[in-house]
Amino acid sequence: MVKIVINRCFGGYGLSPIALKAVADRKGLSCFFFVDASKEEGVLVSRPVGPDPTAVPKHAWWASGETDTPYSGEVHEISRVTYRYDPDVVAVVQELGKEAASGQYAELVVVEIPDGTENIDYYIHDYDGIESVHEAHRVWP
Repeated sequence: MVKIVINRCFGGYGLSPIALKAVADRKGLSCFFFVDASKEEGVLVSRPVGPDPTAVPKHAWWASGETDTPYSGEVHEISRVTYRYDPDVVAVVQELGKEAASGQYAELVVVEIPDGTENIDYYIHDYDGIESVHEAHRVWP
């Protein structure tokens, strides 16, 4: 059985800071959360929040490692690095439930593809953020 995490509301796929931290912990990664805090000379600067996911808003970003300086490099989201099929992401969403696991504009659920369909091509269909899993098939004009 293949399990996939999808979003079931208008908005978009994204994990909450608590879920990000839980996935990072499962993978043995450290993470530090940041929020966009100010604009200095037209440049958006991120303010460090800390390693505690309960102290950050749902729109926080994370970076590997721990630091107390503004984060100005590439923004990382563990939901992009360890994506929907990742067993750790699936487990965290199942353990936390959709309320705690979902990001700011998400309502995450785990969808199971039935046994016997593992070799069938499928894709995630997105309509304004609401997602569903579809079997790929041929379409003739």
